[in-house]
Amino acid sequence: MANKKKSMPAWLVLTIITIVAALGLSLTHLATKDIIAKRAADEKNQALIALVPDADTFDDMEIPEGLALDSFDAAKKDGALLAYLAQTTVQGYGGPIEVITAMDTEYKLLGISVGGSDFAETAGLGSKVQEPDFVDQYKGIVAPVKMNSDVDQVSGATISSNAVNKGVNSAVENVKIALGDTSGIVTEEEKRANVLAALLPEATAFEAQELPEGSELDSFEIAKAGDEIIAYVAQVTVKGFAGPIEVITATDLDYSLIGIAVGGSDFAETEGLGSKVMDPEFTDAFKGLAVKAELNKNIDQVSGATISSQAVVDAVNKAVNGLKLVNGVEIEEAEETTVVEEEPVVEEVKVELVPGADTYEEQVLANDSLDKLEIAKTGDEILAYVGQLTGKGFAGPIEVKIATDKEFNIIGIEVGGEAFAETPGLGSKVTESEFKDQYIGLSNPIELNKDIDQVSGATISSVVVNDTVNAILENIKAYFSV
Repeated sequence: MANKKKSMPAWLVLTIITIVAALGLSLTHLATKDIIAKRAADEKNQALIALVPDADTFDDMEIPEGLALDSFDAAKKDGALLAYLAQTTVQGYGGPIEVITAMDTEYKLLGISVGGSDFAETAGLGSKVQEPDFVDQYKGIVAPVKMNSDVDQVSGATISSNAVNKGVNSAVENVKIALGDTSGIVTEEEKRANVLAALLPEATAFEAQELPEGSELDSFEIAKAGDEIIAYVAQVTVKGFAGPIEVITATDLDYSLIGIAVGGSDFAETEGLGSKVMDPEFTDAFKGLAVKAELNKNIDQVSGATISSQAVVDAVNKAVNGLKLVNGVEIEEAEETTVVEEEPVVEEVKVELVPGADTYEEQVLANDSLDKLEIAKTGDEILAYVGQLTGKGFAGPIEVKIATDKEFNIIGIEVGGEAFAETPGLGSKVTESEFKDQYIGLSNPIELNKDIDQVSGATISSVVVNDTVNAILENIKAYFSV
């Protein structure tokens, strides 16, 4: 009789494989985690040495609970204190940015280091906040540092520049607090109390009220003069051009505006442009308004700062509506606007791009490198190749469509799309002929501000269009050169 071999049940084999695989992944993760941590520590140590090269030791300092510091070190030489170094993490345009700030014992800046393992600012724009031309400006300055006053921002990288500047100022302030030196430091609570006092000088008390679930308000207070309620105060945070904007709105008991205050600890609108939404020339326009605030109707925008201005207007309207809802007052519904659907003009666009074409043969793509690729023909004759791709602009997606001749030179270009939302008067200009026509006759690689002049004040929109054009050209060449 032949011996029968017993085989292991399939479910047991699968279980063993799963356990072994999971164990392997866990061990790999642990090993990789240690390597990454060591590399990060090495990079930090190199940055500390570069900032304070005379130091022979860097002692870890205690960070009191609640302070916004990743690390705090004292640089010493032969036991003598030379400097303090603090690391903060701030949110940039492309993700978190780590900033190491070195200061002497009088808190004068010795230098800064910018980067981190997750640094992902736009190459050639936000990435320049790491370069000496930017970081060296901080040497010898006493915080708080003002952007575009004490330090020049990186052109076209407002968000990245302001993020680094915020990290530096935060580091100095938190180091002072950690060392028990609060001279010249005004707490956020004190700042807010000063703002409320300026808005309602006759108020003797501000009583915080509970907000219902789902409210768009950050806070709601009743302002009193003695026992008499004289006003309502609401705070709303909205997204501005460069980051969050806090708006405090005060209304009378009929919800007419008494005044507003704009700012917040994370306020980072462009100095000289968006920053002007804090100025009385803009904020005073809201006083006495008893109807919905509308930009460029009853509120004039800050010139060159559409996004910042609209953000404040939106915050004020949210505050008023939020106060009414909290107090059980019915909100008037806005009048509905009839939207007339327009016929698609895709074929018209194609005709503009390729005059004389009567058919467009869509090509099968092996990947998602392009949204669409077509051959434009008249009869059997190939006139052009047409490619379309969507890039991520400042305010949303930007569709770019180009037509090239058989030598891959651009003969037509269209920019826009249904979801196009770049800033009117700035980024919106990438759709205009003055910008687009520069591409006619060119082939990739096309360099911005060398082959093509960018739209003034719209770096991101211009870069996105240019990058998208180059990507389309590259893919058209790759497809039809085979």
